[in-house]
Amino acid sequence: MKSLPEMVTEIHVAALDLAASYGVFHGMNDAFRDGKIHAKGPSHAIGVIQNDLVRLIAVRLCALCEESTRPRRDDANMSVVLTRLDDQDFCDALIEKDRRWRTKVFPRASTFPDAASNIQKLRERWGNLKSNSDALEKVRHLRNKKLGHVTVGFQKENHALLHELWTLVQAALRVAEGIRLVFDETDCRYQEIIDSHHRDGKELIDVLRR
Repeated sequence: MKSLPEMVTEIHVAALDLAASYGVFHGMNDAFRDGKIHAKGPSHAIGVIQNDLVRLIAVRLCALCEESTRPRRDDANMSVVLTRLDDQDFCDALIEKDRRWRTKVFPRASTFPDAASNIQKLRERWGNLKSNSDALEKVRHLRNKKLGHVTVGFQKENHALLHELWTLVQAALRVAEGIRLVFDETDCRYQEIIDSHHRDGKELIDVLRR
């Protein structure tokens, strides 16, 4: 079974990938709003890439948020890691470790949120994400229909999911930030990753206009 640090690292890598795909998609999309690519070939190719990016984003989001009643030994999603917060002794140990650190580096420590606050905020973020259970179920349905068994089913009742998908991605990345902060004591801002890849996606479209 993976150790907790290994699981936290894998979640971080998955969140980085999700943020990158999300950023590239929106960068390309925003560039299209600024003007059109007149050649049909490039326009059609970008449409295919964006369609596949949406599916990839859905897959990565589901992988991070999956909740299994019987987790596998190698599972490393957010749900598995966050079960550790159900252990009050574990939480108390994190809080005590933070307290000792603050005693040593005071007053610099006063500029950082304490462990108890970070744990509480992470629980709230996870609760907020799980409260969107209907939207998550629709995204899982999209993932399964489009990728798990692509030739089964033809009803389109879940085709308009983009707003829900973007909302869930942002919520999941906030949870991932909280996990990184609580379990790895690292302040990671996935929005910066999104912004960086947004620029890359926009520049890709700009190149095709030249």
